[in-house]
Amino acid sequence: MSKQLRLEVAELSDVGRRRDSNEDSMTRLVPKDPKVMERKGAIFVVADGMGGHAAGEVASEIAVETIREEYYEAASDEVLEVLAQAIRQANQVIYDRAIEQATRAGMGTTCVAVVVRGALVYVANVGDSRVYLIREGQIRQLTYDHSWVAEQVRAGMLTDDQARTHAHRNVITRALGTQQEVEPDLFVEQLQDDDLLLLCSDGLSGPVSDEEMSQIVTSSPPQEAVRELIAQANEQGGPDNITAVLVHVAEAPTLEPEMQEQLATLADASAQQTARLKPVKKPPRRLSPVSIALRVFAAVAILFLSLAIWDYGFGPIAWTRNAHNQLSADLGRVQPLIAQAKKEAPQQAINTLAAAQHPLLNDLRDRWLSSDDRQQAITTLQRDLGSAIRQTLQAYNAAARVQPLDALHPQQFSVSCSPAPGGRLDHLVAVQGNAPGAGLPALFARAAAQSASPAYALNLDPSGTSLTCGAVIDPAVVDLTTDGSQLYLLHKESESSFTVEQLAATPDAKPERLLTLPPNSAGAFPALLAVHNSQVYIIYRGTNDAISVCSIRSSSPCKPFGPSPLPSQAHSMTVAPNGTIYLLLVDGSIGVLTPAGALHPANLASLLPALPVADPSSFNPLTALPTVPVTPTFSATPTPPPANGTPTQTPDGNAPYSPTGVKLANATVLVSDQRDHLFIGDGADHRIVQLDTPETGNGDPAPGQQYAAASTLDSLQSVSAVAHGDQGFSLYVLGGHSLLVISSP
Repeated sequence: MSKQLRLEVAELSDVGRRRDSNEDSMTRLVPKDPKVMERKGAIFVVADGMGGHAAGEVASEIAVETIREEYYEAASDEVLEVLAQAIRQANQVIYDRAIEQATRAGMGTTCVAVVVRGALVYVANVGDSRVYLIREGQIRQLTYDHSWVAEQVRAGMLTDDQARTHAHRNVITRALGTQQEVEPDLFVEQLQDDDLLLLCSDGLSGPVSDEEMSQIVTSSPPQEAVRELIAQANEQGGPDNITAVLVHVAEAPTLEPEMQEQLATLADASAQQTARLKPVKKPPRRLSPVSIALRVFAAVAILFLSLAIWDYGFGPIAWTRNAHNQLSADLGRVQPLIAQAKKEAPQQAINTLAAAQHPLLNDLRDRWLSSDDRQQAITTLQRDLGSAIRQTLQAYNAAARVQPLDALHPQQFSVSCSPAPGGRLDHLVAVQGNAPGAGLPALFARAAAQSASPAYALNLDPSGTSLTCGAVIDPAVVDLTTDGSQLYLLHKESESSFTVEQLAATPDAKPERLLTLPPNSAGAFPALLAVHNSQVYIIYRGTNDAISVCSIRSSSPCKPFGPSPLPSQAHSMTVAPNGTIYLLLVDGSIGVLTPAGALHPANLASLLPALPVADPSSFNPLTALPTVPVTPTFSATPTPPPANGTPTQTPDGNAPYSPTGVKLANATVLVSDQRDHLFIGDGADHRIVQLDTPETGNGDPAPGQQYAAASTLDSLQSVSAVAHGDQGFSLYVLGGHSLLVISSP
């Protein structure tokens, strides 16, 4: 009896630790009807959406549903042809929806689709979501990422390790819905018994290495394996939504001899041993001598016809000529674009020069470009564009006030914390007080965990190069902060009771209870803490975030402060010496909550992104120039202060806080140095942004210096700041297992 296809499937999706909502979508269909299963097979689709106002979620949902429905409704059984058409249809639907609704303009999604039919797996992908094949403990990626860094790796401009931590690793070059037409990459692979197919979004493949994924999926049953994959991605910071679909091929049918020959013939054409083909559906029928003769005659006629038109649109001669013509057109645009860039502001000039450079880099990838043409393209890039790009990058970094971290000669310490779960810390607070040595302030950190976890004082080891966790100062800390001289802890007593504790930054000090905080009237629980003078500010998290203010010196109950609910969930909260509360919200805006209780989004229109070019003077023009995203600014309409403690709302029940764009969507940390500055930790974009606060509580913070490092800040977990001198400060940047100390000049 011939073997039948048997599959075991597990799937799981998670929002991750830094996103407010899940924009990943997935679907699968394993037909119960054996005839449908034999004709169409089983389909699995994963999509990772992008776009504001929940548009990414809409795009990914449209993608998975459309692809599944279009695939099974198609009359044809040619899998790759139908799969490609289903993806094109999904692209058209998303594109049309984005045009129809202004709030969803620019929405798009990656997608990867897998069909398992008989002894073959068919794969189609657009974007950087991936499919892996794990066979006999070895993992192999079946898809090619459509991303900027992946293209640089394939061109030899970046290594795999550099791509994994590159600031532009999330920039994709092909997606559904962003253009009117899209073409997927198509692959086919023969299956064996016990093969594992893993479909995932980049929320998994980014933080978790291929080797870690292989070890997890081969050591656990599918359902347990997907849970462990999600947990591992979250353990590495969970910077994005995470989706994993695992298909275990428990038994694979034997491949027909004709298909084996075709696969063997095409296997050498792919570096990953993945053949791109349309499979033969049925064995060829026997032909009569007359049919054979007719076919030979037709083949000869076609050959002569092909030779006759060889130089008129097809073949190497035409392809070489086309490559030359394309290069000539692209070279003709270089000088006008360079002249245009000289008249523009640096942020516009960067994009103009990229428009001149990127086509030439694409021309160099054309295998039919002659050696003379190739040399001309390289000369133009290095001689003409190289000089213009370096000058513009210098001007851009000056305008963006970007300073490379290396120029500040930061100190680096290793951090080990054996008692902490996984040995990793995720929240650091520096307090002026008795220091552990080496010029450091008193340092306190909380163990990485989903909710309450132990907090420790950090001690410097005798070598002066490593910090270790001391004794537990509090076993269940939700948040910790400082007012510059004292440490404050938000402590979890039980599932329904929380306290605020104070700890002096002295050896052997013990926490002193200041306040008891029950859940608020809406059933929400304390999540974030800030302290200013005798006031304690608490963000309660439930269905919606809301702020309460409590007095340390009074037994009166806590009162609502500012608009309720907040317009968006808060990543972080801090208070400046002027009494203004600053909120880093997950929509990317900085909320300014004045002492009077009025809330508005800070106007950071002049803040430019930090480009991943540490030294503009040594920029290689054969490396693609990053472009500057065009990001809209935030509106700055203040929310009126509450009257008699009653939060102010608009008639529809929502606070009138309406940022029109997202500027710091990847940032997760906001702290004050308790004097003149705020600092925003933006590890995904490899930077720390300095904002200068006004003397009074009525103005927005002004963008200041940006401290950038292409890889050093990639693992940023937390930032703390301490002021010293007239204008000086030090930053303490906690990575997964390291501490970076940055001192202002």
